[in-house]
Amino acid sequence: MVTHDEVRQNLILHRYDEARNGALELVSINPLDAQGWVFLGEACLRSGNGTVARRCFDRAWLLDPEAKWVSAMQKACEDAPSGTVTDHEVEKVLAYPSKTVSALILFKNNKRTLSACLAALQRAVDEIIAVDTGSSDGSREIAEMYGAKVYDFPWIGDFSAARNFGLKYVSSDWVIAIDSDEILELGDQDNIRITAGLFHELQVPAIVRIVQMNKLGRIIVPALSQSRMFPMNKGLHWDGKIHEVITFQEFVRDRRVVRPAVRIRVFHDGYDPESVDIQSKYDRNITLLLQQLQQEPDNPSLHFFIGRESLFLKRYDVAIKHLEEAERLGQKITGYGMVPDIMRRLVQAYAESGNVKKAEQKAEEMISLFPTYPDGLFLRAEIRIRKIDQEIQKAYSEMLSAQKAANSYRGITETDSTIGTWKSEVYLADIARWLGRWDEARARYVSAISIAPELMEIRKRIDEMDRQIHLLSEATTQN
Repeated sequence: MVTHDEVRQNLILHRYDEARNGALELVSINPLDAQGWVFLGEACLRSGNGTVARRCFDRAWLLDPEAKWVSAMQKACEDAPSGTVTDHEVEKVLAYPSKTVSALILFKNNKRTLSACLAALQRAVDEIIAVDTGSSDGSREIAEMYGAKVYDFPWIGDFSAARNFGLKYVSSDWVIAIDSDEILELGDQDNIRITAGLFHELQVPAIVRIVQMNKLGRIIVPALSQSRMFPMNKGLHWDGKIHEVITFQEFVRDRRVVRPAVRIRVFHDGYDPESVDIQSKYDRNITLLLQQLQQEPDNPSLHFFIGRESLFLKRYDVAIKHLEEAERLGQKITGYGMVPDIMRRLVQAYAESGNVKKAEQKAEEMISLFPTYPDGLFLRAEIRIRKIDQEIQKAYSEMLSAQKAANSYRGITETDSTIGTWKSEVYLADIARWLGRWDEARARYVSAISIAPELMEIRKRIDEMDRQIHLLSEATTQN
């Protein structure tokens, strides 16, 4: 059987026919092999068949939504000849079993985004099951206008109960849960049915994770942890009052699953402070989580979610209490995958509450346990910058004191007379520049030069600052 290394070597040596045949073998054996699809796309691209290459790359991107090569390959496909010959062998491996998919949506008084949500799903799924938990603003009429099958379920403070109620009405092979404040990326509409077809025949069921693009003010933050899609014939349902999880019903004995991430992107503004009352939403979440915690006091995930929501609200004592308990409980469970995220939030809670020492200790512990987890490395570096900043602030205060003392000192012991003239001014200017106070920095440099004109190095710093200010001004004007 051909290997990835063999196909890669053929590409390096420009043996594109051999690379194509090897990549075809890889994806024929395993249609979920994202790297195999990349190889096949590159072989087709180098052979002058840009159209087929683009389809192969698109399949690879579906299976690897975090891929970093996408922009480069899209540009390469645009620049390459489209190709005139249909590659029937590639077309054969690109084919997938046809499976139907239902979208399941909960809503209550959400006419703000419901129309856009449903419009984006029109050609992406085979039916829309909409559960109305008590609307009075015309949302139900909007759902019916878009052809959704609407069912009433009185809100009882339990998202899983509402979702599982809707699950009873699903008639498709697969179901995907979409929130009513989420809008499917139009370019990913076909990916929902493709995903169902590709993963349907696995020996163990796939609980598919999609990409939630969270709008937070002016930035978009992607999240890959959203388990939303699963086959209807495997005994799966939702569990948990809030931040619900997909799990097996009681009668299922074999509980093995895979949790692949795919490129099905939804844009979500449900936690955007510009769009919603964020504090009320987090308070609601915490209330539901505390209710569930009474029933499951040793559930580390519940403690984690309470800690995380409290951290968002800057309730640091509550956040730290629950995050520490989540860490303690989670470390007792073999294979519990949320421990790195729990530790990450703990570092943030310690740091934001002013306990930088404890934050640094937790970051070091996280790196020792999970050395490849990028957040641990980032947070340790951030803490070091925070410590440097604190030391810089102290240095600024002490330098001001030194300057003042130098100008008032009348003792008999000899001192460095330049401290009170230009030397402290230069250091104060350096610190102000570090802290981003450029106007102050420039003024202090100029003051030092007026006292000691021979300081050519300081003149260079002023010139460099002026140059950078000019470049920033030009960039701001262009934007």
